[in-house]
Amino acid sequence: MLPADERAAAADFAPHAVALVAARTVDPDVYDTLGLAGGYEAATANPHHQARIVDGLAKLTTFLTELGVIDADRRPQWEALGLVGSADPVAA
Repeated sequence: MLPADERAAAADFAPHAVALVAARTVDPDVYDTLGLAGGYEAATANPHHQARIVDGLAKLTTFLTELGVIDADRRPQWEALGLVGSADPVAA
């Protein structure tokens, strides 16, 4: 088991790591190749895409919530990064 300070550091880093992986689900080069100016931005801003990210991460974020990585204090950051929905339950 990690010491408390290392656990806290990992919990603080986790949303950034998950966001980086989630961002890789859309390749901006595809839109450039097709000549669609602003295509990447439009795709990632699309509510359907955003909902798919939250849905696709649901098992992981549920597990991280159970572990206490996503808690009431850190949850707003996860929400701001679009990794969890605002209506998802938070483990107490």
